[in-house]
Amino acid sequence: MGVRGLETYLERNSKGACYKVDIKEIISRYRQETGKNPKIVIDGMSVLNHLYNKKLPWLSGGQLKEFYEVIREFIIAFISLGAELISFFDGAPAATKRSAWIKRRLETLADIYALFDDLAAGADPLQVQTDRKNMIPPNSGCVIMHVFHIYGCKVYKTILECDAEISKFALKNDCLAILAQDSDFVIYEGAHYYWSMKNFDLDTMTTLNYDRIKLANSLRIPPQHLPLVASLMGNDVVPYDLVMPFKKVLLRSLSRKNYVDFSTCIERVSDYVRRLPVGPAIYNYLPQIAKEVFCDESKTGLLYDSLLSYDLHTESPDIFKTGNDHWDSVLELVREHHINGYGPACLYGIVHEQRYWGSTGLEDFRINDLPPAQLVLRKLRQHIYGILLNEKPLASNQIYHEVKELVMTGPTSLESDVIVNAIPPQVEHPGLKILWNEKDRSIDNIRWSLVGEAVQISPTLIYRLPAHLIVPSLALSYLLKQGLVVSKWEIDAVLSSAIVLRELSPDNLKSLPLKIPDTRSIRLQTIFTRTYASIIILLQVCGNPLPFDNIVATNYQDGKLFLLKYTDAKNGCSISKLCDYKVNHIETFNLITDFISAAS
Repeated sequence: MGVRGLETYLERNSKGACYKVDIKEIISRYRQETGKNPKIVIDGMSVLNHLYNKKLPWLSGGQLKEFYEVIREFIIAFISLGAELISFFDGAPAATKRSAWIKRRLETLADIYALFDDLAAGADPLQVQTDRKNMIPPNSGCVIMHVFHIYGCKVYKTILECDAEISKFALKNDCLAILAQDSDFVIYEGAHYYWSMKNFDLDTMTTLNYDRIKLANSLRIPPQHLPLVASLMGNDVVPYDLVMPFKKVLLRSLSRKNYVDFSTCIERVSDYVRRLPVGPAIYNYLPQIAKEVFCDESKTGLLYDSLLSYDLHTESPDIFKTGNDHWDSVLELVREHHINGYGPACLYGIVHEQRYWGSTGLEDFRINDLPPAQLVLRKLRQHIYGILLNEKPLASNQIYHEVKELVMTGPTSLESDVIVNAIPPQVEHPGLKILWNEKDRSIDNIRWSLVGEAVQISPTLIYRLPAHLIVPSLALSYLLKQGLVVSKWEIDAVLSSAIVLRELSPDNLKSLPLKIPDTRSIRLQTIFTRTYASIIILLQVCGNPLPFDNIVATNYQDGKLFLLKYTDAKNGCSISKLCDYKVNHIETFNLITDFISAAS
């Protein structure tokens, strides 16, 4: 999030600290001057947010095949210039950010309720998307990391704060630029340039550069003082509300209640900071600053933590030892997979902290026709926990391993953790090292046995399915076993959309209209896509018994296509029409419906 208001200040009032740049020209000049290919560090979630929402509708539930092409074009645009891309993605939320995480989830829920109310009142879906806060569709993060891997780009998933790890990497590796959208990047040391993802134009390869040195010069402070200015303006560590009284004192009078002019304020804060020493000596002044700013010397630790969060020269340990050599080796395996961008972020949090976070989706808990997605998926998660934690020694007073879940299932669901038991596997479990590293076919049989047990389906039935449709087939079967109440035509809609997707090009899909027949279609799509995500996690935890090209959701998830099939199925269209009158699609449809019947 960074410093609220700083981005706007940079773009409007910063006296040359923000300016347009030609990326092609900068890369070309760098290569000529150094004889090297420049390293450009990408904030993966920022790229995902801005590229997806600039190019594609998010309300439909995920245009992932089209998104694949968007990301591919993005990567090729940089690679063709001779740049090396290194992408970073967020890990699981930090426990220290719990309150902020909950606040954002509840704000998102309120926005979703307003969105559904607008749609129910007949609002145009495209206008609703424009008016409401963007949401990233399920499984899009999995797609973007997959494409980066395919094109040989280094992918990292962070353990600590993502912006700090990006900046530290950029500083250590002399990177040309960071491409992101978080004002904290102009506070950190880091790359030579900080390029704005929000203003990035893929067609012209231009954007805005936020200049740290020129910002400091415009405020008449040394760059080393920027972290203290950020702390006193309010950032991710020091709450904005906590520094408001101090700002009011600095400004002395306000034009209206609770309004602080950012330009004047940051200049006054800089005036205050300018008299203080630079470097380590500043830490000796923190008690005095806390007393003057907060009227509370006990807040010294908060200022210390904030300054430390910007210090890229200190090492923060992220490796935890339990004293059990075997389990510690498993923890290291999970850590290495996590850091190198393989598998979902939640796995690291589950094995290290035994905690799972579940965010807000396009669900309306005011209506009880569908269960909360996180609730219906809990049993599947319990099996996943059992596989992940199988080798961890139990405490003397434990029968099962426990995992703390903080998941959105309604307005009051985030008030406290829910403790759930891991369900240990009853079939052979050779250990995560073997599951994740061994390529032997006999291990694949064990992997499928673990998958089958988790979804209560015989592996012999799974083997009959087309490989690229195993995920949606297992998802549908699981949901029906859990008692999801849906009409047959709704099952027909999701199945047919998954089946016909493979033969449709991104251009075909782009031409489809966005038509939302009712809010249930969106809410149902949320349950389906979140179940796909959980099945993907299950397959990854079991060591990917399928090539990931068959697992990734571009094979079967397309929001606009599903909504069109949903409308057709609701209107009584035949299976033949839903399958685009293609014999191979109809045969696959019958195969999967037979599988679901046999598995029930």
